[in-house]
Parts: sequence; structure tokens; C-alpha cells
Amino acid sequence: MICAEVCIEQIQEALPLAQNFNDAYAQPRTNEAAGQEEELVQIIRSIADLRDWFEEKEKNLNSSLISTELDTLYKQLSDVKELNDEIIDQKGKSRDLITQGKTMMRKSSLDDDLRLREAVEDLKNKSDLVWKMGQEKQRTLEQAHRLAKNFWETKKDMSDWLGEAAKIVAGLEVMSIDVEQIREQQERIKGLKQEVQDRKPDVVRLNKAGDGLIKICGKQEICQIKQIINYYNSTIADIKNYLNDMSLTIDEALQESAEFTDKLEEMLDTLICIREMGENDWPISAHPDQIKDQLAEVRAFIEHVDSRQSALASIKSKADELINQAGDKEEIAVQDVKTKLSEFVVLYDNICQLSTARSKDLEDTLKVSEKFWEDYNKLCSTVKDLQDQITSQDPPALETAFIREQQENLGVTVIIVKLTH
Repeated sequence: MICAEVCIEQIQEALPLAQNFNDAYAQPRTNEAAGQEEELVQIIRSIADLRDWFEEKEKNLNSSLISTELDTLYKQLSDVKELNDEIIDQKGKSRDLITQGKTMMRKSSLDDDLRLREAVEDLKNKSDLVWKMGQEKQRTLEQAHRLAKNFWETKKDMSDWLGEAAKIVAGLEVMSIDVEQIREQQERIKGLKQEVQDRKPDVVRLNKAGDGLIKICGKQEICQIKQIINYYNSTIADIKNYLNDMSLTIDEALQESAEFTDKLEEMLDTLICIREMGENDWPISAHPDQIKDQLAEVRAFIEHVDSRQSALASIKSKADELINQAGDKEEIAVQDVKTKLSEFVVLYDNICQLSTARSKDLEDTLKVSEKFWEDYNKLCSTVKDLQDQITSQDPPALETAFIREQQENLGVTVIIVKLTH
């Protein structure tokens, strides 16, 4: 009995000590949990603030339309470069916060806290997206700046040249009496035709730069660019048509001239010039639209040659008449006319053959080109889809089942890639 009482007394004395021990042990754990919760809230708040910043910059990148004016483009390019520097700095902060969040989830019981997990994933996706958008916007602006520079410089050159050409065109008048003046006009027309031919690279450059700007600029700028392109293309076409018509008019005037020999020489020179233009045509393009333009040009060229048939027939008839009227068929003048007439016929036939062959080559190439670009665009679309699939795949998983699934998906993608080659 005494022993029992002693034990009870000892237990009662030990109870306060045990309670103190439990309190001392539980208090740090409570403090630690409270500290983790406070750190969690702070990290989530920091992540939310940084995500809001990225979202604001995303809106800025989407809202600004690309200009076609060089000064504005330069300002836009400078602004986006500065913004990309800020994005890179903030992306570094984003990586630090993501690392802190993942570390916190690993070292504590907060790994099941969906708030932190979702916040970390959301920040990572948003920062990656905005960084890619900024880089793409900078590349697009750099391309637009190059295209705009080429476009406006070429436009100025074309405008200056058209001003000079307009003066020459305005001074052209048909004079069917004064042979020398007719010849001078013919030389001016021939020279202007050559200038038009020499300006063809400028027209191509203007169209190419304009088409590039149309693909990346705003609607208002697109209308302006199209108007400029249409104006210069139509103006060049009008000049070419006018010169062709004027050439026919002058040819008819020369037919009425008494100096047949000179007329024959001039027509020979014209045919030689036409043949050289046919022989020095630009290489056949690989693009269907450009091939169609070349085909339209060669058909217009054939029509231009055909339109001269009446003038050529008249000269041949006049030459035959002169030869028949000549008393001495072997005299130098008669032989000279025969030689020139023979050259005349050969040149004309050669021009017809060149233009016909050129037309056939263009038609054949157009069929091949259209088929090629159709296949090429399909292949590019397939490759782009595969690229998007690979890019959108999740990061490597940690669980074996998910890893196997990812391996199977990747294997299917690889097989598709091989089948497309």
C-alpha cells in the first residue's frame, strides 16, 4: 500500500515535467508551420505580381501595329529592343521565384499545395510566351525596317526617273516629212525602251519589298503600299505601251519616206534590238506568279512583233519592186538591197522562233513550278504541325508510367517525320 502511494506521488511529480517537455517540443513545430505558411503567401504574391507584369507586356506586344515609315519603324524597333532587355531581366527573376517555389515544395509538406504548384507553372508558361513574343516582334521589326528602306529608296529612284521619262515622252511627236527628225525620235524611243528595260530590276525590287511589307504591316499601311505598287506598275506598263505604239507610228512614217535604203537600215536595227531583247530575257523564275508575269510579257512581245507584220510586208514589197525595176540586177545597190532584205527575213523569223520557244519554256516551267510549290507548301505545313507537337510536349516526367507514355508519343512523332522525307 505504501509502495502504491509512493508510485502515485512520483507519477504526479513527473506529469508537469512531461507536459513541459511536450510544450517545448510542439512549440517549434507550430512556429515552423506558421513560418512556412507566411513564406508560401509571400512567394505566391511575388509570383502573381511578376505574372501581371508579363501579362501587361504581352498586351503591349499585341497592341502595337507595325508601321511602314522608316522613322516610326526605327522608334518601334528601339522600343522593342529596350522591352526585350526588360523581359530578359524579369525572366531571370521568374527563374529565381520558380526555383524557390520548387525548393519549398520539396522541403516541406507544401508539395500538395495546388496554389503554389499552379502559380509556378503559370509564371513559367507566361514568361516563356512573352519572351518568345518579344524576340519574334524584334525580328519582324528588323525585317520590316530592311524592307521599308529598300521600298522607299527604290520608290524615290523610280519617281526621279519617271519625271525625266515624262519629259521625253511629252516631246515625242510624229513627223512624217522630216526624215532626220523622225530618226531622232526613233533614237529617243529606242533609248527610252532600253531605259525601261534597265529599270526592270527596280520594279522587281519595289514589288518584292512592298509584298513583304504587306504581309507584316497594319491595314492602313497595306492600302498605301498597294496604291504605290499599283501606280508604278501601271505607269511603267503605260510607258511601254506608248513607246510600242509610237514605234509603230514612226515605222509607218518611215514607210512613206523616199529614202528607202535608210528606212530599211532603221528597220533592220529595230529588229536587231528586238532580237537582243528576246535573247537577253531574264532567266525563268521558279515562282508561279513571276512566271505568269514573264509569260504575259512574252505574249505581249509576240503581239508586238506580230503588229509589225504589215510594216515588214510593205518594206519587202517595196524592196522587190525596186529590184524588179533595176536595170542591172548585179549592181552594188541592188545586191545591197537583196542582202539587207535577206537579213530582214532571217531576223524576223529568228525573233518569232525565239519568242515562241520562250513562251513554250515558260508554260512548261509554270506547270512544274505550280506542282513543286504545292508539294512544298504541303510539306512545310506537315513539318510545322510536327514541330508544334514536339514543342508542346510536357517536360520529361518523373514517374515511370508517364515516361513510357512520353517515349511512345515521341516514337510516333519520329516515325511521322521519317515518312514525310
